[in-house]
Amino acid sequence: MLEQFFRDGSAVQRLQANPLGAQLDSFAARLSDRGYAWTSIRERLWTVSTFGKWLKRRGLGVRDLRRSMTEDFLCRRSRASHLRLRDVGTLRLFFDYLEAAALIPVAPPVNLTGHLGPVRREGAQAAM
Repeated sequence: MLEQFFRDGSAVQRLQANPLGAQLDSFAARLSDRGYAWTSIRERLWTVSTFGKWLKRRGLGVRDLRRSMTEDFLCRRSRASHLRLRDVGTLRLFFDYLEAAALIPVAPPVNLTGHLGPVRREGAQAAM
């Protein structure tokens, strides 16, 4: 499935080598089944991949995941001016997928927008 969104084989290999790489094919399929655009799926896969790299630096994997971890990740991205509005929704979708697939325990939702600070806007507003 990843090959449909990334023509470069090395990009696919990098995504698959990610700690969350084993879940990316199914997640992409779920987004595609729900009618997400090709570009949106591609961007969301990169966001989840970035989250996976963040987990790896902390010695964590899929079985360690909890929704509460996303707040720290998003806060750090916000401080580094890398956070986009779509990142919050992407992580919610990804955690919904992981819970539905029984890869992580179902937990109450976490407020992912409570303490993020400035969020980079995409599109024309980002150029301003």
